[in-house]
Amino acid sequence: MAPPHQLFYNGPPRVAFDLGTDGVHLRDDGSSPAAAKKQWPNMLVGKSTHSAASAIDSSQQGADITVLGPVWETPSKKGMGKPIGIEAITAASAAGAKIFAIGGVNEPRVGVIRKAGAAGIAVNRAIALANAPLEAIHRFEDAWANASDLQ
Repeated sequence: MAPPHQLFYNGPPRVAFDLGTDGVHLRDDGSSPAAAKKQWPNMLVGKSTHSAASAIDSSQQGADITVLGPVWETPSKKGMGKPIGIEAITAASAAGAKIFAIGGVNEPRVGVIRKAGAAGIAVNRAIALANAPLEAIHRFEDAWANASDLQ
């Protein structure tokens, strides 16, 4: 079983390998998961995507996780286009992609995200802007664990 927390480097796979991180996170316009897996077969590979079709493609190319969003509107994802909605999470998850939802993720939405089939969440502002970031992380962990009752 994988540890509950893994460190991914957001950038070139070579740097992630040199740093000894658990994995690399590729941009939507970055190198393909298949290419990264071929060169570094033991490294976990994640990829950002912005549609269910792109997420499914990422998974088929060997991505271990696919970050899909923005699901909801959020200031940190302005310029990324219109929010894709929870339906994209459902569609990509149903096709077998291991999806992490991003964009407008907050504690009340965790249950909806998990019910849609997501394997996890990627959170930025709700933790970075929290008065007590570590407590915010624990609240998200609790919300995720409690959402398993909805499955």
